[in-house]
Formats: sequence, C-alpha cells, structure tokens
Amino acid sequence: MNHDELQELRQKKLDAVLAEYLLAEDEGLAPDRTAFITSHPEIQAELHAYFEDQDRMHRIAPPPLPLHSQKPGESEEILPIGTDLGQYRLSEVIGQGGMGTVYKGVHLHLNRDVAIKVLPRHLAKDPEFLNRFKREARALARLKHPHIVPVHDMGVQDGSFYFIMEFIDGANLRQLMETGGLTPEKALSIIPSLCDALEYAHAEGVIHRDIKPENILIDREGRVRIADFGLARVLHGESDTSHHTRTNMLMGTFNYMAPEQKQSSAVDHRADIYALGVVVFEMLTGELPEGRFDPPSKKVELDVRIDDVVLRALQNKPESRYQRASQMGNDVSDVINNPPSSPSSEQNKASEDPPLVKSDAAEPRTVLLQDGESGDSLGEAICTNLRITAKSEEALEVRAWNRNEVLIEIDDTEAKKSMITNTSDRLILEIPDEDTVLYVPEDLPLDIDVPYATLTVIGMRSPVHLRPGEEEITIEDHDGPLEVARVKGGVISIHGMRSEDFHLHAQSGKISVSGMALSSGRGSIRTHEGDIEIGVRREHCSFSYDAHSNSGLVHDVLSRNESKPESRSAVGGGAARLTLTSHSGSIRIQPHDVMIHKKQSQEMIGTILWSCILCGFLIWTGVYWIAAVFLIIGSYKVVRLALQMRSTNEEPQ
Repeated sequence: MNHDELQELRQKKLDAVLAEYLLAEDEGLAPDRTAFITSHPEIQAELHAYFEDQDRMHRIAPPPLPLHSQKPGESEEILPIGTDLGQYRLSEVIGQGGMGTVYKGVHLHLNRDVAIKVLPRHLAKDPEFLNRFKREARALARLKHPHIVPVHDMGVQDGSFYFIMEFIDGANLRQLMETGGLTPEKALSIIPSLCDALEYAHAEGVIHRDIKPENILIDREGRVRIADFGLARVLHGESDTSHHTRTNMLMGTFNYMAPEQKQSSAVDHRADIYALGVVVFEMLTGELPEGRFDPPSKKVELDVRIDDVVLRALQNKPESRYQRASQMGNDVSDVINNPPSSPSSEQNKASEDPPLVKSDAAEPRTVLLQDGESGDSLGEAICTNLRITAKSEEALEVRAWNRNEVLIEIDDTEAKKSMITNTSDRLILEIPDEDTVLYVPEDLPLDIDVPYATLTVIGMRSPVHLRPGEEEITIEDHDGPLEVARVKGGVISIHGMRSEDFHLHAQSGKISVSGMALSSGRGSIRTHEGDIEIGVRREHCSFSYDAHSNSGLVHDVLSRNESKPESRSAVGGGAARLTLTSHSGSIRIQPHDVMIHKKQSQEMIGTILWSCILCGFLIWTGVYWIAAVFLIIGSYKVVRLALQMRSTNEEPQ
C-alpha cells in the first residue's frame, strides 16, 4: 500500500471517529477526551490537533449550548415568542441548529406569514461579521429561483442578526425520510429540480456549503426548495482557516462535507455537488455512504444507471465529480425520461437477454424468406421485428434494402431452413457456424445478439438493438434509433449517424462515430475503460453536448478547448443533446472531415510502410518480380487513398 493510500485510510478513520464523537456530544454523552484519544492510538496526533483547534475556536466565539443541556431561562439563543424584530413578530419556533434558530413569524402590516432565521448571538462579538453579513445578505437576496427559498429582508436588532425568508408550509427532507414518505421514485423526481437550483446559484457566484436533508424543503403541493443558501459563507466568510471548518462539524453537517471541505474552507461549487450526492444516496438507501459502500442499486430495486450518477457525484477528487450541477440533473432526467425497456435486464446484465427494440407504431407484417444462392423460397413469417442470434465466431453482415423480404446468403441450404423460427410477434434467425450475409427490410426493427462474431450492419432505417461481445462491430449509414449495450471489449465503429435517439454503452474498448448529423433528440455514449472519438458534420448538426472523463482528457476541437477533463459546448442552435462519458479513456470531438482525413493518413502511412518492408525483403531475397507486383499493388492503394483524401477535403460540411 503506497503513501497516498495510507493517508486516505487514516483520513477515513479520523472522519469516522470524529463523526462518532460529535454525535455523542450532540446528545450530551461525549466521552472523556483523554480516554477517547487514548482509545485510538493510530490517529492520536490528528485528534490532538482537532481538539486544540476546537478549543481555540471556542475561546474566540463560544458556541451555543445544546438544547438538551439548557435549563429554562438560560438560553440566550431562543427569543421569546411575541418578540418584534423590525416589522416582523415571532409566533413560534420551527427549528434550531448550529446556524441559528428558525421562527415562524408574521409581517405586522401585511399580515403575511414568513420564516425568520435568527443567527447565533455570539457572532455579534466578531467585529467583521456585520460587514460580511450585509454583503452576503445582498448576494442571497438576489437569488430568485423557483426551487430556492427566497430572502426578502435582513436586519440586526439588539445584537440579533436575522434573515426574513418565504414561509414554506410543508416538511424538510429529513422528516419525510424518517416518516417513510419518500419512495425511490419520489426521490429521483426531485433531484433535477435541486440540481437546477444549484446550477443557478453557482452561476450567480453563491455556494451553499451546507446541503443536507434539513435544508431541503418540500411544500404540501410537492414542490422542492433549498433553504439557507450561502449562510455557511455568511457565518464563516472566505478567509477561514481549518479551525472554522471544525466548527462546521459541530453544526452537524460533517457527514455531508466533501473531503476537501473537511480539510479547508477554501472550497468551490463542487463541494455542493458532493453533498447532494450524499443526500441522494441517503434518500435512496436510508444510509450514508461511509467507507467502502455498495452502489444504491445493490441495496434497493433501482435503475442501475443511477449508480453512475451517484458514484460520480461522490468522487473524492473535485475534478473527478460532475463539474456542474446541471450535468447531474441531466443524467437523472435521462434515466427518468428513458426507462429501460426491460427492468430485469438492467438489474441483471450478466444473465438476462437484452430488451427488444420495437417501434410503437409497428404493426405485424408478412415477411418473405428467400435463399440467396438459389433464389428458392424458404417460407414467410408474420412479425413486428427480427431477432438475429449468432453463437459462432464466424462473421455476420446485415445489409438493408427496400424489399419486404429477408435474403439469406450461406452455402448450406439445410442450415438456412433450420435457422428460422417464427413466433407470434417476431422472426428469429439463428446463424450457423458459417460466414453469413443477410439482406433485410430497412424498416424492420432488429435485435442482434452476437457474443462472439464480428458484425457489420449497413443502411438500416429502423430501431436497432445490438448486443455484441468482444469482437469489432461496424455500423454504416444508420438512420433510426440505435442502442448498443454490454460490450466487454473490442471496437465499435459507426460511419454515418443520422439517428435522433442513440445510446452506446460499453464496458471497455474504443467507440468511434464519424459523420454524425444530430439535429434533434438526444444521444449518449459511455465507456468505462475506452476512448471515445466523434466526427461531426457541422452543417447538419444542432446540438449541445457534455463531455466528461474521470482520468482521461477531453479534446474539444470544435470549440478549440483542448485537454480538459470536462467540456460543454454547442453546435448550431443546440436543439439536441449529446452526453459523452469515459471513466478512464480520452474523448475527442472534432469535425467529420478532420477525423476521416486523420484515418486516411494513418492508413496511407501504414500502406507505404508495409509495402516498403515487404518489397525490401523480397528484393533482398532476390525475388524481384514478386517485389514489383507488390510495389504496383502498394502504389495503387496509396494513389486511391490520396484521391479519397482529396475528395474528403472537397466534401461540404
């Protein structure tokens, strides 16, 4: 185990131990410090440093006593009901925490209910706090978003600083979770709204710093709001040292802090994204993501695509997380709006068949079956889609045409008859252990399962679902919904993509798409361990895109943003959406002609190199006439490639 891994383990241990101590302290059951430190010898130095910071902070600004330890009349934090603050009157206490007490109040002149946040009085001892309070209050007051609790007013009276906010008649997220009023479906439905609110606030330069269930409110009509925006910054400012971070722990937000926030208060908006990831994990599972934790779908019945969202939000390094809250919201919306065709197949990828791709408008049709060698009829089938399965390692090629028949080209006629099965809704072709070419109707939905064979699909205009294995697959001239799922390895090559709905998901291996013409709808390309390369026909495209790689690089040639871990941009008007994600590979987005020119150049160099090597070897061995033949063949290929490159350069984009 290297030094970094040891440090990470020590930090996780410290986090867990301090969380236990702070919880006991909140309940009035904190153990003796000396005994507590002695019981954890492996992190004694860190614990000593923490308690020294805590004592130093308490000397500067003593914290309020917890409610359970206060006797009646002792608390200076709880103002008497009926107290007037400016033109507002306190009517009841509705919550209390480390950032102050929240009252329900009423506007004396308008008779309107409001929420009044009164900050801890000991903050008045800080001579710089008043200026910071006014400055940050103005920043919070300008936040106007349907999913953010608005700040209407602020003031200070008799040493009490307060905010006036909209009163939300409902419950907070913690209360809903504790009463069982939050199903996974409901939890997922509110995430895009939360992300939208965070995206807006971050664009306004305001970071929340204290996202947790208590600060997420849901009213009686089901609308979600985020409260206490920016109050952590109001309370602690921007120039804090680490002991102020320790004060945050005392406020009960320790479990929702990003790793960098536990070390320093100098955090950016990505700390909010981490905290939201913790909240989402807790909403879905009822647990906090501590130590080595399983993804949510291992704990509850859930679409496994949510695992990628949560795990990406919970990355330890800020640069590995979502870089913008809107990305997280978009990914959750994709899951909500595009449910898997078969939930069981998404839950058990290794053992279930893929969902069939069917057109909603598809009607049963009669399809003729023909022998491609003899032209003899092999019968007919009534179906809405065609399923093709190949268990062998032989090559399979599927070509589309405009006839309403399936033409089968293999040598063995008996095999042609035995490979055909017709059910009530689909035609099934089981490809034998021979190279096979199929001509199929271009508008017939296809479901292709080829775990071992190489595959080529050309010219389809219908929904196509592919389940390839590790061998290379090639798709050419495709115009229709396309789904490629569960690729173990190998290469996915797509030449000519006019689909308005495509999802290419791979475990490993390169995904290459040239000639993309996306103008409406949406597409997603994801791979865990491979590279993604996209060639865009800019004059035929209108889409916005998000590209992210955890450990690789994003080469955004279209907008000239090179070597970035994350990129956002738009082509044309941006009507469609494209999502590109690689956990460890690189992503390159470039013009189609540049991509093709690069491939042709590589092929030309390879041809010249091998021709020279082979001709040199043949000349050295004295076989001059064979060398001359290979030289002629190589020269022909080089000239042909040069002409192709010229035509590519002249091709309009």
